[in-house]
Amino acid sequence: MAEIGIVGAGILGLLSARRLAAQGHQVTLWSAPQRHPPASWAGGGILSALFPWRYPDALTRLTRHALADYQQLSAALAQEGWPGLELVESGLLMPGVADTATALSWAARWDLAARVVSAAEHCGRFHDEHALWIPSVGQLRNPRALKALAASSRRAGVHTVDEPVQRFVAAGAGWAVQGAQQSRRVDQLLLCSGAGTAGLVQRSTGRQLPLFPARGEMLCYAPGIEPPPCIILREQGYVIPRADGTLLVGSTLTESADGRPTAGGGRVLQELAETLWPPLAGRLPFAQWAGIRPGCRASVPILSELPEAPGVFIASGHFRNGLVAAPASAALITALMTGTAAPFDPAPYALSSSSSPP
Repeated sequence: MAEIGIVGAGILGLLSARRLAAQGHQVTLWSAPQRHPPASWAGGGILSALFPWRYPDALTRLTRHALADYQQLSAALAQEGWPGLELVESGLLMPGVADTATALSWAARWDLAARVVSAAEHCGRFHDEHALWIPSVGQLRNPRALKALAASSRRAGVHTVDEPVQRFVAAGAGWAVQGAQQSRRVDQLLLCSGAGTAGLVQRSTGRQLPLFPARGEMLCYAPGIEPPPCIILREQGYVIPRADGTLLVGSTLTESADGRPTAGGGRVLQELAETLWPPLAGRLPFAQWAGIRPGCRASVPILSELPEAPGVFIASGHFRNGLVAAPASAALITALMTGTAAPFDPAPYALSSSSSPP
């Protein structure tokens, strides 16, 4: 079996490591200590793209089975003795959506339940405005999923190197991964280090990828506030009710590699919170944080072998959809790496031999 290196210990890297280790490959996961949390830790955990009908079908293929995929993962982790992922089928209510006809057509094509309802009838806190309701949308507690996956991977034999990767260079028929203090040779290499993937590829090959860092900020409100009956999404943002009574509000979006939360972002989110859910008016959050998303100039992520570096694969650019797309992305990229049948057409996510977006 091949020795495989994975750069990035977010949800996608961990899921890929788990799949490859289960096939008998020797897997080394390079997990650099982060000053600021990556998107996998910082996101809200909604298992749907936001306004999913506005994306290409290629993204829907990555996201449509997310709830079922995570339910299977949660059951498998529970059999190993790890705590559950706090999966909840919350449903998603979108008051005031203008393009409901397009949304309903999209849902029908993908065999997803969706209907237009009165926001006031669905939730008495709202005015009588139309809303789109998708009942099958779930959420999970993403930090819990990451901790369980990391522990499960270690038990499965995945070796972790806790240092940043500087570059990768050709080494015979494989590649040498050069860290800050050590180098390790691998037969294949998977790069899924979020927004940092672009810099690593450019340093190692000169190729410029259409990726950019995007800071997203979130607020958390303590239990004791009346929660909404489901996830509420408007054009400006969303509020997520957790099972323990906490409420998450998100998110800002700024092109920046600085992962520190900002006072301005906090003010914007507090104003947004009162618009999204009236019981939050006058309340103060007890936590604010930020994470760096891997933005992409293209409308779908990159899931592809690097043309000028055979054996090096990229899985990045998921932007705001990393968590929801991670199980399907891991299934596709690991199939490409091992030469097994792809679960769906990989062409929309491929890099060409040029530096243009996929």
